[in-house]
Amino acid sequence: IPPRCPAGKRAALEGLGTGTERVESVVRALFPAARVARLDRDTTDGHRDRLEKLLARVHAREVDILVGTQMVTKGHDFGGVTLVGVLQPDQGMHLPDFRAAERTFQLLEQVAGRAGRGDRPGRIVVQTFCPEHPAIQFLRAHDYEGFVRDELARRESASYPPFSRMIALRLDGRHEASVRAAAISAAGLARAQAGTAVLVLGPAEAPIRRLRGRSRYQIWLRATDRAKLLAVARAAAQVALPRDLRLAIDVDPQSVL
Repeated sequence: IPPRCPAGKRAALEGLGTGTERVESVVRALFPAARVARLDRDTTDGHRDRLEKLLARVHAREVDILVGTQMVTKGHDFGGVTLVGVLQPDQGMHLPDFRAAERTFQLLEQVAGRAGRGDRPGRIVVQTFCPEHPAIQFLRAHDYEGFVRDELARRESASYPPFSRMIALRLDGRHEASVRAAAISAAGLARAQAGTAVLVLGPAEAPIRRLRGRSRYQIWLRATDRAKLLAVARAAAQVALPRDLRLAIDVDPQSVL
């Protein structure tokens, strides 16, 4: 994140994001006559009966507008839905993850499929600051094959999977200074073993820098030779760790967080 706005040069940058609860309140204010319901973890977590009752209301056409998180997209078949709106998928697009575009495209295709499943055609409206993003452009034509060709070309140019293999080394502990020092040592052991065959990235703070009171650092390894990649991971794993520190080795990692 830049310290100043590239256009206005102001330092007053603010994070954007709106939770489903606030979206629900705005929708209720805009459409006072509509029957509005919300589907997210807060309304259903640990209460399967609540989820089933809500879904039953939707299927019975007792809900006019359903506000929700990604839970709304997962495998539901809602007849009669003709309009789907997606608010700010930009956060998912810009995660520090080479799969960010793929996951965004997949999610948007899933949610688009909620509309038009009955007799009437459906429509999807996406609110985004990046309409030129490949996930948005290929979504407009539902062009799966075009997206795959474009995405594979991007990954090949940067030697990301499937054109290489990756391993993530994750360290966490209660004291950030100790975690950082151990991560630096582990990265040094990795580089001493890596030579030119394995690329060692990091160490760096994880995108979620603290979780359950523990600081988190990561080291990423990338190579086309699986045996050499594993050898570097084993070398890094020999780092001396204080008692409260943990090291996890994630082969072919699916998450960067």
